[in-house]
Amino acid sequence: MYKLVVTPLAGNLSQIPTKFPNIIGSFNPTLSEHGLSLLISVLKTNHKKLNIRNINKATRVSNILLDVSGLNKTILHNYPILGRSWKEIDQIVLSHSHYDHVGALDEVLEKIWEAEGYKRNVPVYIHPYGLCERFHKSGSQIKFKDFLGKPRDTLLPFEKEKIVRKLPDFKPRHKECLILEKKSVILFENDYVSIQTTGEINIPDPLKKHKQDFKSLKNNNGILYEDKELDDQSIIITMKKRKKTVLLLGCCHAGLVPTIIHSERMTNLPIHSIIGGMHLIRTKENDIKTICKQLIQRKQLKYLYPMHCTGSNFFHHIKNQCEKLGLEYPKCFNDLPNLSNICFDL
Repeated sequence: MYKLVVTPLAGNLSQIPTKFPNIIGSFNPTLSEHGLSLLISVLKTNHKKLNIRNINKATRVSNILLDVSGLNKTILHNYPILGRSWKEIDQIVLSHSHYDHVGALDEVLEKIWEAEGYKRNVPVYIHPYGLCERFHKSGSQIKFKDFLGKPRDTLLPFEKEKIVRKLPDFKPRHKECLILEKKSVILFENDYVSIQTTGEINIPDPLKKHKQDFKSLKNNNGILYEDKELDDQSIIITMKKRKKTVLLLGCCHAGLVPTIIHSERMTNLPIHSIIGGMHLIRTKENDIKTICKQLIQRKQLKYLYPMHCTGSNFFHHIKNQCEKLGLEYPKCFNDLPNLSNICFDL
C-alpha cells in the first residue's frame, strides 16, 4: 500500500512531543528559525499504520523538497536526524525566492551531490521572477510608487539610511540545476497520487490588505517595478483513490483564498488538508474572519496545519468560528513542530 508523508524540516518550532491526530512525532532535538522546508515523501509499505520505527523501513518511491529553510540553514541540522541520506532527494521546488525559503539551497545541492559518492544534480523548479533583485521598506518615510520606472540607483541612498533594505541575494552557485517555469509541472505521478506545482497564480486577491506588511520593488534590467511576487507557487498533491487533494504552501503571497481556488480549478477536486505558511501574521482581524468563513464553507476541508508566517490569530479565529457553529471540521493546529510526520493513506 502507498502512503503520503509530509515532514517539516525547518520551521518556527523545534520538535516537541505531539498528540495531534495522524501525526507521528520525533523526539530528537531540532533547530528552528524563521524559515520553511517541507519534505514530501511517497512511501510503499506493508504496514497499515505508520510509526517512528516502520516509517524509515518503508520503500521511498519519491522524495521532494518544498523550500530549503532560511539563512540559518536549519535544514542541514534537521534532515540527518531523520536517518535518511541526502541522495534520496529527487527534486526541489522553491515556492518563491525570499531568503527564508532559499537560504540553504547551495549547501543542500552540495550535500546531494556528495552523498555517498552519488554525484548527481537534482532539478530545482522556480518561477523566472524568482531571480530578480528585491528591495523592501519597513517605514513610511518614502513611498515606493514614487520610484516606479526609475533607475535602481535612486533607492541606494535610502538603503544607506536603512529606510530601504535589499533582500539577501538569491544567486545560487549551482545555476545548472535551475528549471525556470511559470506553468504547472508534474513532479511525480502513479496510480495512487499525483504531485504538481500550481505554477503562477493569476487570480486576484480580494483581500490585498493582508499583504501590506511586505511591500517591495524589484529590479528588472536596472529599472524599478512593483514586486507583485508572481514567483509565488505552491504544491498540489492529488490522492487519486480518495478524490481529494493536499495543498502545501510556502508563504502564499498570492493569497490563501486565490491559491485554494486555483488548486480547485486545476484538479476539479476538493481540498482535504492545507499545510504551510499562509502569510496572515499581520492581517487585520476582519480579513482573517472573512478568510476563515471561506474555509469553513469547504465542507471536505478536514485539517489545517498553519506554519511559519501564518500567525496565531488565524488559529484562534477559525477555532472560535467552528465552535460557534458547532462544527467539528476543519481542525486547525497552532503551528507544526519540526520533524512531525503528517501521514495520509493513498
